Amino acid sequence: VEELNAIVFALTVGQIYLINLESKETEVVGELEKILSATWTPLQDFLIVATPQFLLQLDTEFMPQLEEPLDPSSTESIQAEEAELSWREDGKALASVFGFGGKRKCIMRDKQLKHIVGP
Repeated sequence: VEELNAIVFALTVGQIYLINLESKETEVVGELEKILSATWTPLQDFLIVATPQFLLQLDTEFMPQLEEPLDPSSTESIQAEEAELSWREDGKALASVFGFGGKRKCIMRDKQLKHIVGP
């Protein structure tokens, strides 16, 4: 991440690490129960993290800004087993694909993680 002058990576076991490129120091900057996928917005102003139940939007200080259910159309809480996140090139839409119970579902969202297209 250019603004932070650092490399940021997330592990499925739930930790988010930051490696400072100048000092070469590594620190844990976030910790969740489990992470299925993570991606920066194209402008690198937010990190979107998929957990088994939610999508989280973290700022560059790794503080939660938004939390949305993986499936906003479901009345039940789902437990995703896998997730993929991909931004449209202009950064105006995020495809969130998640798998649960042998099924896969794709939901398009805006930058505020609100549902814009999908079942």
